[in-house]
Amino acid sequence: MASIPADERSSQLKPIVFELYGKLARLMMEGKSRGHIQPLRYLLQPWLEEGERTIGGSFNARRAEMLTLGIDGASYVARFQGVLRSDDHLKQCCGWVSPLIDHIDRHVGSLLINLMGTSHLGEAESDWNDFLSLTYANPLKRFSYTHLFNFKTEQAPLELGGPRIEALSPHDVADLLGENLSAVRFFQRPAESEYFLVFEESGWVANPREWLSAKQQEANEIVFLFQLFKPGVIHTTYTVPSFSPSWVSELWSRAISPSYLGTLRSCPYQKGRAPYSLDQKESETLRGWVDFYQSSACKTKLMAKANGFGQMLLRSAEYYRSSLSRERAPERLVDLAIALESMFTPASAHTELTFRISQNVSQLIGDDGPARIEISKLVKKLYERRSALLHGQYDYGKFARGEFVSDEELDAWTDVVRKAMLRLTVLYFRGETDRERFLADLSSAGLDQSLSGKVRLESHPNALLSDQREET
Repeated sequence: MASIPADERSSQLKPIVFELYGKLARLMMEGKSRGHIQPLRYLLQPWLEEGERTIGGSFNARRAEMLTLGIDGASYVARFQGVLRSDDHLKQCCGWVSPLIDHIDRHVGSLLINLMGTSHLGEAESDWNDFLSLTYANPLKRFSYTHLFNFKTEQAPLELGGPRIEALSPHDVADLLGENLSAVRFFQRPAESEYFLVFEESGWVANPREWLSAKQQEANEIVFLFQLFKPGVIHTTYTVPSFSPSWVSELWSRAISPSYLGTLRSCPYQKGRAPYSLDQKESETLRGWVDFYQSSACKTKLMAKANGFGQMLLRSAEYYRSSLSRERAPERLVDLAIALESMFTPASAHTELTFRISQNVSQLIGDDGPARIEISKLVKKLYERRSALLHGQYDYGKFARGEFVSDEELDAWTDVVRKAMLRLTVLYFRGETDRERFLADLSSAGLDQSLSGKVRLESHPNALLSDQREET
């Protein structure tokens, strides 16, 4: 990839940097300042962070100190801002003045400071040219790397008509995460190549965090095609940003917090004996699936409001995808069962059971007719919501927005359960042992109000307290 042409680079950057480093070098020789790891930030910090304070006092005091040393920080910051306005590459890579000076300090600061005021200005020019080669190596590119759990192929790098799959060695993974290899092995334990779904785009974005989140979501959708395409466990785990030129990653890796999105799964599936793999023919077929997913026809369908059949597919897909990311077999089983029931359970299922439960609970804890009617309604609503969740009969949009159930509804249902449990506990401590007979009596209480009243009286907490008083 070609470097940034010289006529597209700011001609003002070098004079500002050499002037500032030269001033600091003279101050150091005169004993008026010490050496600093970040020379430019040391000189300009009071004008970069408005309203903050340093350890030694306010920035106003630091500004006054710098001005007495001949450092007019406000004018230098304004000149750096002019550099960014005239240099689109630096503007995209750095955004504003503070990251730009950090980049300069990190890669050339200590070298130039040591050479200023000496007879080695030729070396300073050489170091500066090396800095320019690094800075303008190529136009800005941004990448998102999404890790694929339990995936393996001999086809990498594998182009998928937009995204691609790359194989990264343990050392590559360490570089990507910005850690040393031993830390990454503790973090993830890669023993061989790991595979990543990679998106590559040009230019900068206003909100890198939102961009990374969107790329992770897009990767999840692409991997869902893998999950539908053939049997096998595969899912995404974490997404990491990367930039080119390389120094941009160093600059921004800590600014995108956390530095990766998602969660890691350290234990391999079936101890690594059952990877999700693709041969060449399967890769070609899958590429056709990705092409369809990215087509306008598919996107139009996905954007349309889902009908009943579409809602069913969305719900069942959610649990199916969840099952593939579960580490525990029982949890995976539950997700798969819900996905299956979401697709094939009729809407009329379990109505009789719901009626019996609502009647029994209302007879047990309802003090009068209106109360029993209200309790029965609450319990039926609870079971309707449970059935909707298990059998896929709810509005997916509301579910996705967290509107499937409200805190108030949960509180009301909790109170019903609490009262029923309390009364059953009272009966237990008063000697009740036959659950089936008790439930049969409770069902009959719906027809015999005297029996209903007897059950409520015997299960009232006051009855248990009376028993205790009599015993004492």
